[in-house]
Amino acid sequence: MPRWNYSPWIFILALLVCYAISVNVRYQQFVSWQKNPKAYFVGDRPMMTTLDAPYWLRWAREYNEGIYGKDELRNYPSGSSEFSEKQNDRIPDVFRTKRGK
Repeated sequence: MPRWNYSPWIFILALLVCYAISVNVRYQQFVSWQKNPKAYFVGDRPMMTTLDAPYWLRWAREYNEGIYGKDELRNYPSGSSEFSEKQNDRIPDVFRTKRGK
């Protein structure tokens, strides 16, 4: 097999080409948003085009407000502290993992 198949420089070059194409596509989308804002914005807010956009926007808002922490809205109900507290009484000590010892 040719030695160039395993070259890290070929990989880096391919990675940079993919990155450049991605940046170009996103920039073209941005330009089209600016040309036709009524189709892509509601007031001054961009429309969300993915299902997880509200999740990431909430994280950004909480980070800016300084209240970013454990995300109890994700993996509901098992991710909430209330659920964990209620489950503590239901699981016998025999089946618990010893922590910190």
